[in-house]
Amino acid sequence: MNAVIMSDLHIGYRYFLCQEVERFLGNVPKDYELILNGDIINNPYAKLKPSHQRIMDLIEQVSYRQKIVWVKGNYDNGYIPNGFGKVHFKRLHRINHSLLIAHGDDFDGIMPRNRAFIKAFKMMHNLRVRLGAKPFQKTESAIGPYELQDFNLYYVTRFGFRPSKVAFLSYCAWNDKNSGVWPGILPPDQRHQYDLAAIKRWLGVFLYRFFKTSQFKRSALPNGPKVGSGGSLSPRGDWRAPSDSEATVWLDELRLIVPD
Repeated sequence: MNAVIMSDLHIGYRYFLCQEVERFLGNVPKDYELILNGDIINNPYAKLKPSHQRIMDLIEQVSYRQKIVWVKGNYDNGYIPNGFGKVHFKRLHRINHSLLIAHGDDFDGIMPRNRAFIKAFKMMHNLRVRLGAKPFQKTESAIGPYELQDFNLYYVTRFGFRPSKVAFLSYCAWNDKNSGVWPGILPPDQRHQYDLAAIKRWLGVFLYRFFKTSQFKRSALPNGPKVGSGGSLSPRGDWRAPSDSEATVWLDELRLIVPD
């Protein structure tokens, strides 16, 4: 059985590639199964503009001539249409009992903590490097130190502090690793410090990702109890983030008030 898999179209998002998707759908062979692997629609409850609605109508039309399976992701999990052609909605999809297709958000909290997965990933990474490939990018080099971003996340979501106040608190907490008392279980080589320039830089990255791109709508937490008073970022629990918010006012306040 032949199949074409599409994922993360985010129909309804401002940067959705409407014309490209329309051309692609028109070129899928009629004898192929079309699998829409999650996050096909950006906001199940928002009204689509005409050009985006045309893509939804096209998917419905295609479903009458060939099989379409829509595997739900985290963005479109609440999408329950009242009749949508012959589209089959599923949470998981199997092909010939040999291939399991899932969007992947259910595994976000499992894979990074699974020993077998971590071991396999390290082996694959070392093999790639020995074969001459560049090392994988370390996540913290792109989004900032986890400890700083956890600090920013807590004081923005729990207290709603302005960026300048968060930066001030962060500087007081992180500017000198030899000041104050560290938890005894934290090894000395993992006790870090950051100057104000680094704090400002990574706070700016956090604000853009948090408000502009709504990166924290995606839950990457393992199953477990909610501990502490910081709230929950589960998109199915406490957290409700708009998909079209802007970070401008936050970034401007950080840029104008916090020195480099």
